[in-house]
Amino acid sequence: LNAEDLPQPLEAQLLARFRQNRELKSVVEVGTIQGKDYMVSSAPATVKKGCLLCHGNPALAPLSISKAYGVDSGYGWKVGEVIGGSAVGVPLADINSLAITRTLYALVALAVIFGILYVYLNTIVRKNIISPILEISAKAKKIAKGDLGEAVNIERDDEIGELATSFEMMRRSFITLV
Repeated sequence: LNAEDLPQPLEAQLLARFRQNRELKSVVEVGTIQGKDYMVSSAPATVKKGCLLCHGNPALAPLSISKAYGVDSGYGWKVGEVIGGSAVGVPLADINSLAITRTLYALVALAVIFGILYVYLNTIVRKNIISPILEISAKAKKIAKGDLGEAVNIERDDEIGELATSFEMMRRSFITLV
């Protein structure tokens, strides 16, 4: 009855869909409201038995209701009938900017995690693989130049340890030959 409270075209379309399909419990879709795109979530409002006290038979409605609103409109409702709906809309531009912002945060977080992981793995590889090999290589060069006085002492139970032990045995064999 209130011209200012009439449904917007999108609201009227959603209401018609709910009335056509009583099994439809909610709708989430993009729609246009006053020329702007919105992500809209909507659900139907159905008539309950208690609604009929005021909206059933106008002759049985409370006097205060029929006096205030008249008896020509707003009556004759039936239980289960879709009489209205609720709709909540969020401007699509806000959703898009939120998605971009969250994506950027996620990318920065991933970059930080991978950066920390890179530094950690680089430190472990340098300490456990590269440094011992460089030490063995430096001592091998000294042995090649005839400096047999420095022992190759790398105590490990892996391939690098075996390599260090082999170089130490070679160094000692050169000492016994000289």
